[in-house]
Amino acid sequence: MKRFDYEKHRQEQLQPNRQTEKQGFHIPSESESLLSSTEGTFENRFRRKRTTDCSVVLVTLAFAGVECTWSIVIAKATPLFREMGVTDMFLSMFWLVGPIGGLVVQPIVGVLSDRCENPWGRRRPFIAIGAVFEVIGMFLLIFAGDLGKPFKSFPLQMSSDHPNYVSVFLAFVGFTCLSFAHNAIQGPSRALITDIVETERQLEFGNAMFAFWLGIGQATGYLAGSIDWTDCFFFVQRLESDSCHQTCVNLKVTGLVSMVILLFCLGTSLYFAEEEPQYNVHTLQHSSTPNPLTMAIQFLFHLPSPIQRVCMVIFFSWFGYSMIFIHITDWVGKDIMKGNIWVEDSLYDEGVRAGTIGLFFNSIISVFVSALAPWLVSHLGLRTLWFIGNTALSLLLLSTPFIHEKWVAVCLISFLGVPWAITMTVPYSLACVFTSQYDRAVILGILNVYIVVPFLLCALFDGALMVLFGSVSGALVVGSCISLLGCYYIIKIPVEESGTLLSSTPSLHSFRSRLQDWIPTLANHP
Repeated sequence: MKRFDYEKHRQEQLQPNRQTEKQGFHIPSESESLLSSTEGTFENRFRRKRTTDCSVVLVTLAFAGVECTWSIVIAKATPLFREMGVTDMFLSMFWLVGPIGGLVVQPIVGVLSDRCENPWGRRRPFIAIGAVFEVIGMFLLIFAGDLGKPFKSFPLQMSSDHPNYVSVFLAFVGFTCLSFAHNAIQGPSRALITDIVETERQLEFGNAMFAFWLGIGQATGYLAGSIDWTDCFFFVQRLESDSCHQTCVNLKVTGLVSMVILLFCLGTSLYFAEEEPQYNVHTLQHSSTPNPLTMAIQFLFHLPSPIQRVCMVIFFSWFGYSMIFIHITDWVGKDIMKGNIWVEDSLYDEGVRAGTIGLFFNSIISVFVSALAPWLVSHLGLRTLWFIGNTALSLLLLSTPFIHEKWVAVCLISFLGVPWAITMTVPYSLACVFTSQYDRAVILGILNVYIVVPFLLCALFDGALMVLFGSVSGALVVGSCISLLGCYYIIKIPVEESGTLLSSTPSLHSFRSRLQDWIPTLANHP
């Protein structure tokens, strides 16, 4: 098969397409482009005004609002569904929405936003639409009990035997909207920074600010979720009813607070992110750029050996993190506090709030560990650091059946921030080391697949595990044991004696050769 010159292909994209001109279309060359100071490619159709570091900070603020809302969902969704009478089996089915959203929504929104020529810009319309659905989803989730109350034909008593099916359905719809909107906002928000920054330094600064605001948003959400609002304001107690107990009331207040934070953060980002669309429909329609979904599928089955090992570590470790997201606050309420969601002794809600406090300190610790990551990598190396983090994750989860004190559980959840920070940095650094610049985006998308699939499997079999072990800690231990398998693949990642990762291997050269063979079939399409 004819080899394809990638750089030559990019240069040819800047010249008029004569074959297209014969068909009645004209694609302007660089000199004819509407942007006289930039290339006529699709990526530069949005004029880049001068972007300051202050603008980058304000644009990335969107992640704080998004993560604040989602952290509340992680901390409170499982307790709320239990209060509504959802059984363990159906609860695991509810959590399937998250991974499905990651597999379906993100790729579709990414492709659509890349091709969007809305007067408001490529990314901002999708962020705004996602914000609307996120608010709708949160509203349905926190007021599901009240909205379902008028339907007298359904039982209203909140118990495992007599759930209000209308309320459960509305809560599920709200949870689905939140999950899909969360995935829809994430991709365009990250891409927006690459659209508006002017230098490589600003791009690195923008990525750093994303990590910073992510930690701040999570900490804010977990802090709001850890507060017993019924003790803070007397009028909050009036929100309690036979269809909304203490857990539901606290979620109402935290949900309303998160919606205010979300709208403020996203509104600020959308206002300061100035996109000016330059229309060039014919270039888009006849572009020879390969389809990203097609390339992702091809890459998935032809990964080089080092990347395969990185993906396998992610795959196994995320069984542990998936169990954490689904059960960690529920574990404190049920196993540690011995709370009963059907009895108003407040022990379960106290445990949930204690678990949320642990998640708050978890976020704080992860921010500090992320800041120390460059120093740790320079002294330990990426592979050793990841091995330590993955081992710590497995051991911490393995210890959950032996913990019986609330403060010990809070400390354990807090220390889980260390492996979490390592997992959020090391795999992506390895992916950048092992791939060339032009195939990096596809590889990062493939890493997301290896995150979503474990979450999907955990959600599918979580109910069966709960029935089998009869406790939440049993499910956490299963996640721990599977996560430990990732250490084997960490050891197999190639390194030099100095600890520096090998960036050039025969499998990588073969991978790039395959890439050059794949592209021409798409690039030469008329």
